[in-house]
Amino acid sequence: ATSDTQNETYGPMARTFDDMVLIQNVIAGPHHKIHSTLRPKLDYPTQYESLKGVKIAVDYFSHWLKDGTYPAIQGGIDPAVKDAMVKAAEVLRAQGAIVDEIDLGWTNELLTPKYFTNVSISASAQAMIKIADYPDILDYTKFATKYMGLPTADAIILNDQELMELHQHLQAMVFAKGYTALIMPTLATSNIPADFDPSKIPGNETPVGIFFALTYPWNLLNRYPVVSAPIGINQNNMPMGMQIVGNTFDDLAAFRVAAGYAKAGLHLYSGDLFPDYRNMA
Repeated sequence: ATSDTQNETYGPMARTFDDMVLIQNVIAGPHHKIHSTLRPKLDYPTQYESLKGVKIAVDYFSHWLKDGTYPAIQGGIDPAVKDAMVKAAEVLRAQGAIVDEIDLGWTNELLTPKYFTNVSISASAQAMIKIADYPDILDYTKFATKYMGLPTADAIILNDQELMELHQHLQAMVFAKGYTALIMPTLATSNIPADFDPSKIPGNETPVGIFFALTYPWNLLNRYPVVSAPIGINQNNMPMGMQIVGNTFDDLAAFRVAAGYAKAGLHLYSGDLFPDYRNMA
C-alpha cells in the first residue's frame, strides 16, 4: 500500500495496511525546513470504524483509452483490471459500504495535455536551460516541453483554471454527493515492459504520456490523499491495484476505507513469499 498524505509528505510503501500506518505516523508531520507542511501533526489510528453505511463512489474508467492506444487494451482499461475492480467493490459492499458507480468522464486524451503543461510549468528555469546539456537525465522534462513548449504567463493562468475546473467537477460528482471516498484503478494495465519509455514511442505525433497510469490525475489534484491497495494478480503474474481517494486533506477517510478493505481483501503473498523479519537482529 502507498499513500499521498495530508502533511505534504511522500507516502510509505508497505506489505500490509498496519505497517503503512506505522510508517506514516513516523514520516508525516510538520518540519521546520518545509514551509508547506501542515500543523498540527495528524496521528493515524491503528483501528478504524467499520464501513457500514459509508458511501463510496467507484469509477472503472471505461473510457480512459481509445482503441488502438496500446495492444493489450481495446478501449477503456484492461478487462482483467476491470474484473478485479468489480470484485474489490464487492469486498467493500460485504463490509457494509454503499458502493455506487459513477463516471467522471476523465480520459487520458483529456488529461495528458494538462499533465504535461503542469510538468513544464513546475520544472525550474535551470532545468529548462540544462535540457540540451543533460538530455539523458532530463529526458522526461524534454518530452513534456517538446509538446507543450516553455510555459507562458497565459499558459500558467489557463493551467490554474483547468485544475480548478477538474477539482470542482470531482467535488460535484463525488464528495458533494456525500461519498466518503472514490475508488478507481491504479493502472489501466499492468502489462507494461520494464524498459517502457513514453518519449520513445515511434510514430506518435501527440503525447500519449504515461497512458497506462491512472495516478497522474492526483499529481494534478495533489491535495487529495490517495491509498493504493492490491486487488489481484493478472495472467502474467503482474499485480493490479486500486486507488482509494479521500476528500482534500482528509487522509483518515481514505485510510478508513483502506482499513476495511484490508480486513477482507486479498492476501496475495504468503509463506516464503511473505517473510517475517520481526525476530531478526
